[in-house]
Amino acid sequence: MYKGTANFKFCIKRNYYDINTPMHIHNFVQLWYVRRGSIFHSYNGIVTEQKQGSIFIVPPYFEHGIDAPLNSFDLLACDFSQEYWRSVLGTLENNLLFMLTYLTPLLMNLKSIDPCMYFSGRHLEEIECLLGETYDEYQNEKTLTAGLEEKIKSLLRNIVMHYESSLSEENRKIFEKYHTAILTTFEYINEHYTGKIRYGDICREALMSSTAFNFIFKQLTGKTLIKYVYLLRVLRACELLESTDMTMYEIADICGFGDAVNFCRVFNNITGYQPSVIRKLRKPRKQTETGR
Repeated sequence: MYKGTANFKFCIKRNYYDINTPMHIHNFVQLWYVRRGSIFHSYNGIVTEQKQGSIFIVPPYFEHGIDAPLNSFDLLACDFSQEYWRSVLGTLENNLLFMLTYLTPLLMNLKSIDPCMYFSGRHLEEIECLLGETYDEYQNEKTLTAGLEEKIKSLLRNIVMHYESSLSEENRKIFEKYHTAILTTFEYINEHYTGKIRYGDICREALMSSTAFNFIFKQLTGKTLIKYVYLLRVLRACELLESTDMTMYEIADICGFGDAVNFCRVFNNITGYQPSVIRKLRKPRKQTETGR
């Protein structure tokens, strides 16, 4: 379980740290920034070298590994609880575009995307300044003050804006043109994904033909509607596996999978591992005073 100061923690790792970690998963959001030198990040069968100026945001339940060669590196690492990450992103403008075109494809393990963002020039100076100020505030206060919260928001706002500037002109135009329809559609999906979602209902919500909706959805997310719905169900299942004692059958029913066999099959297809892996992250239940 996540154990941070007010749902957030920040540290600096340098070359004397042992961060050669095997493939693993965790229940929080992690942001890595290489300030000097390089490290190697493994995910989904791909190894990416992170050099100075690169950021890699690791979503929860995303299997990855890290290998730091014996060279000089300086790494800033921020950890966010899922709740705090969502609350901060929710305050930022155009966060939906960032979620759809970066985090969603990453969670879906698409091999065609580059999970790193690269900063240079003025953007590099700005992001390093924000990271440094955030770290200093965190070290001084050791708690989530209003000032620290504002610095965290500025940091994520800068990352989102930088990411959007790197998108193709076609994707930006699509999002700008259909922003209202996309927002309405995803609000509807997020409210109904555990039930039976009818394709016709989605298109009516978006006020689009099925052809137009298919093109826009696939262009922005890299996946079909059903794959996106399955992803939401899997993420909800992860939360229940980790925080409750519900059986696989109960979780499958609550999350809209119908039965445990289908649940395990879809879960494995999306994540690459079985639900039992997430269950191992579950926090042990506290014993009562009577020892029960």
